Amino acid sequence: MRALSAPPPPPLVAVHAGSTTTTKTLRSRRFLNRDGRFYDNNDTNTNKDKDNNRRRLRRVKATSNNNNNNNDDPEEKKKPSFGGGTDSNGRMHVPTDAFGGMSPEFKAASALKTLFTMVAVRIVLAQEEGYDNEGGGGTPTSIALGKFLEENPLRDGNEWLQKMLECEQTELRLIALRLIEVRRAYAESQFDFNEVRNTARLEIEKDNDKLMVDYMKQSLSAE
Repeated sequence: MRALSAPPPPPLVAVHAGSTTTTKTLRSRRFLNRDGRFYDNNDTNTNKDKDNNRRRLRRVKATSNNNNNNNDDPEEKKKPSFGGGTDSNGRMHVPTDAFGGMSPEFKAASALKTLFTMVAVRIVLAQEEGYDNEGGGGTPTSIALGKFLEENPLRDGNEWLQKMLECEQTELRLIALRLIEVRRAYAESQFDFNEVRNTARLEIEKDNDKLMVDYMKQSLSAE
């Protein structure tokens, strides 16, 4: 029977340390150090050293992820506490009963729902005007929608649409379903929420400056 030969030993490589040359057995496993640079994990490392290296690697990755998350949205930075803010997050305290139990953001969102309903009405009316081939007489849809809007002023978007859905006329119910879809599509893909935020900030700053200038003029003229 043919004898089995022993497996070849791992490759040896010479490592220079100053003026002394030593021989070490290297493996291709690598870890990150504290500076984020790779170094080889040699067989001479003990199990304790390997565990420490793994822990360092996890810490480096965790720190990197945290830094990336903090840099994603600068708007999430802590805001200064002005106007009597008491919350631990540094934001101003708004009494819960200020808007009927709603937050200012929810109040603004409710107003936007009605605005989007008005926009949907105008979009549908404009579309129907484009479909009118009779020279300005209007389509059945535009006539029915215009009459309903005249008889029922749009003050609350949801209540207005609900009233239209409860009408006996099939034409009005179909118009309501169309308006609901147009309102949804406009809110999802057409309305620029970032532009609203930027415009609101600029308008507040401009109006505040004007109010302060007018106040100073009034104060100087009274002296």
